[in-house]
Amino acid sequence: MKLLSSILIMCIVSLASCTDMSDPVLWKSGSFTLEFVDDPEDASLRVDSTLEYVIPASVFEVGANEIFIVAKQHPDGNLSVTNYFYINVSKFPNAGTFIPSHYVVGPLTEAEFMKKTKELQLPAFSFSIMQAKGNA
Repeated sequence: MKLLSSILIMCIVSLASCTDMSDPVLWKSGSFTLEFVDDPEDASLRVDSTLEYVIPASVFEVGANEIFIVAKQHPDGNLSVTNYFYINVSKFPNAGTFIPSHYVVGPLTEAEFMKKTKELQLPAFSFSIMQAKGNA
Protein backbone atom coordinates (compact mmCIF):
# COMPACT_ATOMS: atom_id res chain seq x y z
CA MET A 1 0.00 0.00 0.00
CA LYS A 2 2.88 2.35 0.85
CA LEU A 3 4.51 1.57 -2.48
CA LEU A 4 1.26 2.26 -4.34
CA SER A 5 0.87 5.63 -2.56
CA SER A 6 4.45 6.58 -3.43
CA ILE A 7 3.95 5.69 -7.09
CA LEU A 8 0.69 7.66 -7.21
CA ILE A 9 2.36 10.73 -5.69
CA MET A 10 5.27 10.50 -8.15
CA CYS A 11 2.83 10.28 -11.08
CA ILE A 12 0.89 13.33 -9.91
CA VAL A 13 4.06 15.37 -9.41
CA SER A 14 5.38 14.25 -12.80
CA LEU A 15 2.16 15.20 -14.60
CA ALA A 16 1.95 18.55 -12.84
CA SER A 17 5.49 19.43 -13.84
CA CYS A 18 4.66 18.76 -17.51
CA THR A 19 1.62 21.02 -17.48
CA ASP A 20 1.74 24.75 -18.06
CA MET A 21 0.22 26.04 -14.84
CA SER A 22 0.02 29.67 -15.98
CA ASP A 23 -3.31 31.48 -16.16
CA PRO A 24 -4.99 30.73 -19.52
CA VAL A 25 -6.83 34.08 -19.42
CA LEU A 26 -4.63 36.69 -21.08
CA TRP A 27 -7.10 39.61 -21.19
CA LYS A 28 -10.60 40.35 -19.93
CA SER A 29 -13.23 42.98 -20.68
CA GLY A 30 -16.64 42.44 -19.09
CA SER A 31 -17.67 38.88 -19.84
CA PHE A 32 -15.24 38.53 -22.76
CA THR A 33 -11.87 36.83 -22.30
CA LEU A 34 -8.88 36.17 -24.50
CA GLU A 35 -7.70 32.74 -23.47
CA PHE A 36 -5.73 29.73 -24.60
CA VAL A 37 -5.47 26.02 -23.88
CA ASP A 38 -1.85 25.03 -24.59
CA ASP A 39 -0.18 27.94 -26.37
CA PRO A 40 -0.89 31.67 -25.94
CA GLU A 41 -0.33 32.13 -29.66
CA ASP A 42 -3.44 30.00 -30.23
CA ALA A 43 -5.68 32.25 -28.12
CA SER A 44 -9.35 32.73 -28.94
CA LEU A 45 -11.90 35.27 -27.77
CA ARG A 46 -14.56 33.68 -25.58
CA VAL A 47 -17.52 34.64 -23.42
CA ASP A 48 -17.43 33.68 -19.72
CA SER A 49 -20.77 31.93 -19.72
CA THR A 50 -19.96 29.48 -22.54
CA LEU A 51 -17.29 27.17 -23.80
CA GLU A 52 -17.88 28.48 -27.31
CA TYR A 53 -15.39 30.82 -28.88
CA VAL A 54 -16.58 34.11 -30.31
CA ILE A 55 -13.50 34.54 -32.51
CA PRO A 56 -11.38 31.42 -33.06
CA ALA A 57 -7.61 31.11 -32.81
CA SER A 58 -5.21 32.79 -33.39
CA VAL A 59 -6.35 36.10 -31.90
CA PHE A 60 -3.23 38.16 -31.15
CA GLU A 61 -4.46 41.71 -30.40
CA VAL A 62 -7.59 43.02 -28.70
CA GLY A 63 -9.03 46.26 -27.38
CA ALA A 64 -12.27 47.47 -25.84
CA ASN A 65 -14.34 50.42 -24.77
CA GLU A 66 -17.83 50.61 -23.27
CA ILE A 67 -19.48 49.76 -26.59
CA PHE A 68 -17.11 47.67 -28.70
CA ILE A 69 -14.47 44.97 -28.57
CA VAL A 70 -11.98 44.76 -31.43
CA ALA A 71 -9.69 41.88 -32.35
CA LYS A 72 -6.96 40.95 -34.82
CA GLN A 73 -6.52 37.34 -35.84
CA HIS A 74 -4.13 35.24 -37.87
CA PRO A 75 -6.53 32.47 -39.00
CA ASP A 76 -5.15 29.05 -38.13
CA GLY A 77 -1.86 30.72 -37.19
CA ASN A 78 -1.22 31.86 -40.78
CA LEU A 79 0.96 34.96 -40.19
CA SER A 80 0.56 36.11 -43.79
CA VAL A 81 -3.17 36.79 -43.24
CA THR A 82 -4.61 39.27 -40.72
CA ASN A 83 -8.34 39.39 -40.12
CA TYR A 84 -10.06 42.20 -38.19
CA PHE A 85 -13.25 41.88 -36.13
CA TYR A 86 -15.46 44.00 -33.93
CA ILE A 87 -18.35 43.21 -31.59
CA ASN A 88 -21.01 45.60 -30.34
CA VAL A 89 -21.03 44.43 -26.71
CA SER A 90 -24.45 45.94 -25.95
CA LYS A 91 -26.05 43.75 -28.62
CA PHE A 92 -24.36 40.53 -27.51
CA PRO A 93 -26.68 38.15 -25.59
CA ASN A 94 -26.01 37.81 -21.85
CA ALA A 95 -26.89 34.15 -21.59
CA GLY A 96 -27.99 31.13 -23.53
CA THR A 97 -26.86 29.86 -26.87
CA PHE A 98 -25.72 32.24 -29.54
CA ILE A 99 -24.51 32.18 -33.10
CA PRO A 100 -21.30 34.26 -33.19
CA SER A 101 -21.84 35.35 -36.79
CA HIS A 102 -24.98 37.20 -35.68
CA TYR A 103 -22.98 39.42 -33.29
CA VAL A 104 -19.42 39.48 -34.61
CA VAL A 105 -18.57 41.64 -37.61
CA GLY A 106 -15.70 40.17 -39.59
CA PRO A 107 -13.42 38.96 -40.84
CA LEU A 108 -12.63 42.34 -42.35
CA THR A 109 -9.59 43.53 -44.27
CA GLU A 110 -7.45 46.26 -42.75
CA ALA A 111 -8.99 48.85 -45.12
CA GLU A 112 -12.54 47.81 -44.21
CA PHE A 113 -11.68 47.85 -40.53
CA MET A 114 -10.10 51.32 -40.72
CA LYS A 115 -13.24 52.63 -42.42
CA LYS A 116 -15.42 51.15 -39.65
CA THR A 117 -13.04 52.51 -37.01
CA LYS A 118 -13.61 56.06 -38.26
CA GLU A 119 -17.33 55.54 -38.75
CA LEU A 120 -18.05 53.89 -35.38
CA GLN A 121 -15.14 55.23 -33.30
CA LEU A 122 -13.90 51.73 -32.55
CA PRO A 123 -11.36 51.45 -29.73
CA ALA A 124 -7.63 51.07 -30.23
CA PHE A 125 -5.90 47.74 -29.72
CA SER A 126 -4.70 47.81 -26.12
CA PHE A 127 -3.39 44.26 -25.59
CA SER A 128 -0.95 42.34 -27.75
CA ILE A 129 0.21 38.79 -27.11
CA MET A 130 3.65 39.73 -28.46
CA GLN A 131 3.96 42.62 -25.95
CA ALA A 132 2.81 40.32 -23.17
CA LYS A 133 5.44 37.74 -24.14
CA GLY A 134 8.07 40.48 -24.12
CA ASN A 135 7.11 41.44 -20.56
CA ALA A 136 7.15 37.87 -19.29
